[in-house]
Amino acid sequence: MRKGDALGYEEIAQRGMRAVAGLPEDLVYAGFSLGTGPAEFLAATRPGARGVVLMHGALPIEAFDLDRWPAETPVQVHYVAEDPWVEVPEVTSLGDAVRRAGVRFEAHTYPGSGHLFADPDLPEHDPSSSDLMWRRVLEFLARTDD
Repeated sequence: MRKGDALGYEEIAQRGMRAVAGLPEDLVYAGFSLGTGPAEFLAATRPGARGVVLMHGALPIEAFDLDRWPAETPVQVHYVAEDPWVEVPEVTSLGDAVRRAGVRFEAHTYPGSGHLFADPDLPEHDPSSSDLMWRRVLEFLARTDD
């Protein structure tokens, strides 16, 4: 969080855009925690995005000054039920926008209160929820390859 605060969200977003500038358009973007914002923004604004996986966070499209979600970009979100950093209304708002665009939206909630439950190096790691999350991510990726 200190790094994010020091850089600022605009700089983080700019770094994300520079990181993918030379990559092909047909990507699936993914982000963890603070990285969900840049991943979601890139998926919503970069032409040809195949999908986005948001782990431990999500934002409504209004956070990016967007009026609509792209009609070809499915979304998958993962977070724990009592995550102190995830605002459920923001996930719901994103889901509403994605569904209005006629695209698949999946929100997976896991039991617990640890923010980074999928990180095996942290005390909040939940092996069974993490394993289930990764299975779901792989299934999502397989569907975006159809």
